[in-house]
Amino acid sequence: SRYFVLALLIISAGTYLFWLSYEPEKAFWITLSVLVATCPCALSLATPTALTCATSFLSQRGILIRKEHVLESLTKVDEIAFDKTGTLTKGAFTLTNIKSDSKLSKDEVLRTATSLEQHSTHPIASAFKSNSNNILFDTTENHIGLGISGRLNNDNYKIGSAKFTEQDSLESDGKEIVVYLTKNKELIARFYIQDEMRDNVATTLNYIAESGLDVTLLTGDSENNTNKVTEGLAITNKKTSLSPENKLAYINEQQANNRMMLMVGDGVNDAPVLSAATVSVAMGEGSDLAKNSADVVLLSTNFIAMKYMLATATKTYKI
Repeated sequence: SRYFVLALLIISAGTYLFWLSYEPEKAFWITLSVLVATCPCALSLATPTALTCATSFLSQRGILIRKEHVLESLTKVDEIAFDKTGTLTKGAFTLTNIKSDSKLSKDEVLRTATSLEQHSTHPIASAFKSNSNNILFDTTENHIGLGISGRLNNDNYKIGSAKFTEQDSLESDGKEIVVYLTKNKELIARFYIQDEMRDNVATTLNYIAESGLDVTLLTGDSENNTNKVTEGLAITNKKTSLSPENKLAYINEQQANNRMMLMVGDGVNDAPVLSAATVSVAMGEGSDLAKNSADVVLLSTNFIAMKYMLATATKTYKI
């Protein structure tokens, strides 16, 4: 609008000089008429009005806009990157099966796993219900995005992904997530955890793909399990077995190539990636750190909110 105003001032000055030499008594009034008729009210009023209406519309649908650049930036995005667990899925984890690979009973390996997982910040840990019967480990360490390690007496325990526990990936036949428990690098148990897809994920991803945007999945889960869970979804690229650092590196690389990135995540380990992206969205059930790092918070559990947000941004920008 500053260029528009500058152009009007130059035109008005030219108008005044012309009429000053042609019919001086009318110069002032005609110049004033030019300024009034070309007043930039449309630019100065329509933009904040449209943004306010759009923000209100989205908030009523559980979409909280936290930063002022969001609606405009969304219309310039080239690629949308999604985390999987807790983002495309509901993050409501249920332990469906336990397989003991040792002489220990299922109850014993579950007690060990639960005692380790109570120190985890990952959403999957919620599948292991903590109780007063937990084992008190000498030391524990949370490896963000990978798992938990602990030491008890002279034994080293690990629980997490196949990569973290240094095991061959023994995936399930279904769509469960497999969590491995090892003692001194020997597999002692596997835990099968189920997590359902959010409502309208397929519909929303189809809409995004049809809009001409690339859809990328950035997940720490294995390729085999990721393919089972996301089968049939409109996903352009699947990046699996990624650490939080790998996700951040991908976002930075794409932006270095002048691509505008939208990142959608939910966990503590997503916070750096959300901060780095051009526009970022956090799920309402996600960690406080993720929500604080994001430009938008989806309070709605229905994934169709992503479609509403993108469609509203496009309409607002046109207005």
